[in-house]
Amino acid sequence: MRLKLFIQIILIVSATSSHAKAVCSQALVLALDISGSVNDVEYNQQLNGLAGALLAPEISDLILSTPETPVSVAVFEWSSADHQQLIQDWLVVDTPESLAQLANRIRAHRKNRVTLKTALGSAIEFANILLSEKTHCWRRTIDISGDGKNNDGPEPLDVKIRLQNTGIIVNALVIADPKETFYEYPFGGKLIPYFKENVTFGPGAFVEEAGGYKDYLNSMRRKLERELSPVIMLGAIDRKHDP
Repeated sequence: MRLKLFIQIILIVSATSSHAKAVCSQALVLALDISGSVNDVEYNQQLNGLAGALLAPEISDLILSTPETPVSVAVFEWSSADHQQLIQDWLVVDTPESLAQLANRIRAHRKNRVTLKTALGSAIEFANILLSEKTHCWRRTIDISGDGKNNDGPEPLDVKIRLQNTGIIVNALVIADPKETFYEYPFGGKLIPYFKENVTFGPGAFVEEAGGYKDYLNSMRRKLERELSPVIMLGAIDRKHDP
């Protein structure tokens, strides 16, 4: 009861503040890996898994829980340093209809793979440019999926060092192939420490694990639940530190 009352008080205070007129609780960029290691079946599992995770009852409830301070979502696919393609530009998701629109747009997309390389650093830079349009949001989060290490463009660690004090959060979903000894099944093995050291940063940043693309839906659902759950309370608190 005390927690519920605390949340209600925060929402009332934030709604009456001078910032409330243009506030969103979270700007979330979803970045999907379409490098050479991702075949057509896996790509479709990724798209359908993301759409299905967004529509899962526990996730849709979180997204739609505060329409007065909505969540904004953008989605893009990435591979090499010069290939990032928007699937969905910024969309304010504040109704069941707008959430269904987002899921349908993701499912209907067809990949446009130009090269087979993996440019994690460039993908984070592109996502950061998108987030620069959402400085009024309480939290700004990049959710990047990947199944391999960087082999093109700037090193993700260099990008991390440059951006880690800007207030954004980068979380990762590592997709491991259980058949590949490189990943030391179960889960991401050596790839998970790589993402933790080189890719993720920001308050509460984390790496979620998927045991292959068949597990993408369930893993993404867990990941979105972690990303969206604290927004109601922490978002309003974070606004106190705005200049």
